[in-house]
Amino acid sequence: MPKHVDHESRRAELGSAVWSVVAKHGIEAVTIREVARESGWSTGVVNHYFRDKEDLMQYAFYLSIERSVARLLAHAADAPPLEALRIILLESLAITKEQRLENSLWAVFVGQALTNPEMSDEVRSLYQRWLERLVRLIKEGQRDGSIRRGFNTGEWARRAMATVDGYVIQTFYLPGGDQYLDEQIENINRLVDSLRARSGPTRTTGNSRRGRSQLNSSAPAQIP
Repeated sequence: MPKHVDHESRRAELGSAVWSVVAKHGIEAVTIREVARESGWSTGVVNHYFRDKEDLMQYAFYLSIERSVARLLAHAADAPPLEALRIILLESLAITKEQRLENSLWAVFVGQALTNPEMSDEVRSLYQRWLERLVRLIKEGQRDGSIRRGFNTGEWARRAMATVDGYVIQTFYLPGGDQYLDEQIENINRLVDSLRARSGPTRTTGNSRRGRSQLNSSAPAQIP
């Protein structure tokens, strides 16, 4: 009998090999040959599943987004709205090794999207979904009384997104950017705490206020 091949699993394996190459050698080291070497398959196998390097990189990006979104949703699944906001914003930073890899792929994809209409549409869709999720969580918190009212929810969400994007850029490009990671986390915590309803506690208690140790201990969600 012919051997059954799970083609999607094979593609995911090759996409994961792209991440490994990036993590070890940087984005510029990604080639069909290097990905084949990292995955243990021949260049012929890679070329069978992907038209060219751009197609491979685009797939690796989509796979990264799928897994990172799954991780965020898993970590925020049982959290109340205010803390779900905190988790989503903090885990979108470039603090841990995994987050930096994801943001590296994101930067490449966004750069390519400037001249690729299809990829540009995907970037817009991802940002829109991110915005909508933040706004939805704020409104859920307003309904349960944990988040104050009387402000523009969309404006707050866009400011939070801009803050995260800015911090990611600083981490990669500001000289000594690694020195400010705890500052980034603290400022995101303060930004989220600013939403707390006056009738509630004035600051987070227990394990609600997340620090770098909580981010470093976060395990990625597994995608079937």
